[in-house]
Amino acid sequence: MVVTVHNELNLEVTSIHWHGLLQRGTPFMDGVPYVTQCPILPHQSFEYRFQAEPVGTHWYHSHAANQRIDGLTGMIIIHPRLPVIPEMHMILQDWQHTAATGVDIQSPYAKHHRGSGHLFWAGSGLDRSADNTELSALAFTSALINGRGRYNKEEKFPLTEFRVSSGQRYRFRMVNAAAEYSFEVSVDNHDMYVVASDGQELRRRHVDAIVIHPGERYDMEVTADQPPGRYWLRANTLRRGKGLFPVEDGVVTAVNAVWAYAGVFSNADPESTRKRCSAQDQCTILNCPFAGYAENDNKQCVPLSDLQSAVNQILLDQEYGLQDDAQDVLELFYNFAMPIGSSINARKYEEARAPFSQAGISDYVTSCPEKCDDTGCTCTHVEPLPYNRTVQLVLSSYTPGEIYMAHHSAHLHGHNFALLASGYPTYNQTTGFWTEPNNDIICTGSNLYRCARRQWNGGRPSLNTVLPPVKDTVLIPARGYVVVRFRTTNPGYWFFHCHQELHVMEGMAMTFNEAPERQLPPPSNFPTCRDFRFSQHQYDDYISGRVEPQVDDYNSIRTSGPGVGTPPGSTTTTPKGGSTGCPATGNPPAYPEANGGKGEIFYHYLCMLCTE
Repeated sequence: MVVTVHNELNLEVTSIHWHGLLQRGTPFMDGVPYVTQCPILPHQSFEYRFQAEPVGTHWYHSHAANQRIDGLTGMIIIHPRLPVIPEMHMILQDWQHTAATGVDIQSPYAKHHRGSGHLFWAGSGLDRSADNTELSALAFTSALINGRGRYNKEEKFPLTEFRVSSGQRYRFRMVNAAAEYSFEVSVDNHDMYVVASDGQELRRRHVDAIVIHPGERYDMEVTADQPPGRYWLRANTLRRGKGLFPVEDGVVTAVNAVWAYAGVFSNADPESTRKRCSAQDQCTILNCPFAGYAENDNKQCVPLSDLQSAVNQILLDQEYGLQDDAQDVLELFYNFAMPIGSSINARKYEEARAPFSQAGISDYVTSCPEKCDDTGCTCTHVEPLPYNRTVQLVLSSYTPGEIYMAHHSAHLHGHNFALLASGYPTYNQTTGFWTEPNNDIICTGSNLYRCARRQWNGGRPSLNTVLPPVKDTVLIPARGYVVVRFRTTNPGYWFFHCHQELHVMEGMAMTFNEAPERQLPPPSNFPTCRDFRFSQHQYDDYISGRVEPQVDDYNSIRTSGPGVGTPPGSTTTTPKGGSTGCPATGNPPAYPEANGGKGEIFYHYLCMLCTE
């Protein structure tokens, strides 16, 4: 796959990350500024070239600052063969009605400045989900499906329509490209069957709705088997209400599209309604960020870890080390939490100032001191991984005694992983609110509040190694954890981060340095980014005339092209500055014939080389 990115932005750098593509053999094509490449400067281009694998639903987006908020995203669908049933595609986004730079400037949580907080919820005004967990500090403004949505109920702007034919089964591929918000997706009156997640096939499972978190992808199959008409496709955020212990207030933050049958000639909004959840017919919700709803909601959460991979067990064992003995597994604990603001193991990620593959990179990073576990710190958090090992990551979201916690959508570059377990906090079955953090993991070390060191509390929980689902982006529940496993067979520097924009902007990220002894260097002409220092010695050489003028390609072309002659009233001008004829007045005469009508500028440029 070859993609040339031309940066036509006047004032911003950019880069493109190919979310879900493994970049085997080409880690420098992963598109993360100051991890795998220098950002692409304005009016420059960068050619990405890599294998289009693995098969499935993936996407691309800018990885420069928070630029993807502006909509620099798109889908990548890799087919093993021609599709056997029609397909539809959907990109979900939240939209703040302001530029990404504005969100950054106004953010009170940015690493290196504190903005005004405009566009952000204040204190107890945060929207919360059914388990009493905050959704985002960034206020919800509106959302889009394939670029269309409505800001308020009075608007009647046209929405995205998915045209279907009666009796036809469709594969529906969707991406959550949102900056902050998760969405619960459903189609009124139609059964949904989830068949893949993050490009990895799953055994078909019926659900009434799918919760899709930032960075995730889901494929579902839906059959147009209802009376022809127009039906709502709904994407609701997880908002239950506002403030601690939220109660339903009738406010719905959502975006809709239209599931429209062919032959129904109407542009009217659908009049369909959602399934009524009852004790006799509960609604099944896949991928809730919590263990369950209040009893009276009549909703049943289906953890993603309950789904089964459609891949052969032997292949899963080989790819993810599922049958490895515990002593042969390298187990690492990472806590996505906020004891010092958004961080991983009490370390806010400080970007390097050059890609890690660049020579002399030690001059461009901020090392993490040992005291980080106790005090917290801002540093370039890099962890080495040995080659050809089975690695098990225990990912938690837990700060002892902290009531303001969040769910985190964690994405690992360069790998898929098997999801082996998930643990949730206990909750009140009457209210649905969490009551106690999950106690499978405990914090250790001298500073328990930082919780930078963790271990199992009395032993590991049971792990599902039989057909576990495979992902590259997974939701870490607030006050809970997930366990994932992969093999280190893809040498490179791989970014690992929360995919909620405010969290990664503040520093909830790190980089894995996988198999450094096996990493191949980038191409010899790969762009570099360096600090510049003009030493006193260099300065003295220039001032004293010890530096010869340089004849570069530009000078060679301009001094030998057609129409370039000796301007009137001057002697021949040479790049070496020998016998020159710069006019005494300092003003070059008009000479429009030279250099295609640009002779005046050209003549002036050559006069800059004179040694008078």
